[in-house]
Amino acid sequence: MLLHPVRDASTGASTVVLPSLRAALAHALPHLIEGVAGPFAVFYLFLLLAGFRGALYAALGWSFVAIVRRLVTRQAVPGTLWLSFGLLAVRTVIALLTKSAFIYFLQPTLGTILVGVVFLVSAGARRPFIQRLAQDFMPFSRELLARHGIQRFFTQISLLWAAVLLTNAAVVLVLLVTTSLRAFVLERTAVSWSLSLLAVGASFYAFRRALRRENIRLRFSLR
Repeated sequence: MLLHPVRDASTGASTVVLPSLRAALAHALPHLIEGVAGPFAVFYLFLLLAGFRGALYAALGWSFVAIVRRLVTRQAVPGTLWLSFGLLAVRTVIALLTKSAFIYFLQPTLGTILVGVVFLVSAGARRPFIQRLAQDFMPFSRELLARHGIQRFFTQISLLWAAVLLTNAAVVLVLLVTTSLRAFVLERTAVSWSLSLLAVGASFYAFRRALRRENIRLRFSLR
């Protein structure tokens, strides 16, 4: 679905239509369970039952089975699933070689810092990288992207997400060196999800406000 303003001939007003919330959730929920909630639940369960090494194998096994299931049933394997499996495999190998839970959890935190810096630098260069990511999920029309307010929106949320990611990384690093492994897994997840949900809400509000300034209304499809 291409995101572009549609002009109403009778009123002259422009409207951008987003997919319905139900359709968006139906599309996103399986991916969240498969790529985020599932590996976390399996890792924490096996951490309690079989220790750190067992949790490593279980989380990697979950992602491997998810890919195999899609291949066997002739379903497309999302690029994000391949990517998460590859990154998880690298983390697992390094953790097994070093025998360090600290190194295992430090790796994604360093990645978070890197992404935050990329967002920050790209916003300063007025070429927000987050715009490219948004295009993967909801392609914007050239007409919409050409508007000054939309360009400013992407710059602003790049700064927002840079701040969120760097804050998240800082908090996770503090938790990593001050709490037990079992407590860290839960606390890190709570912090990361809380900050992410707040940032998503703020991003949606900023997008709606940017459209309003461009005299464009926003509504959700009923289908």
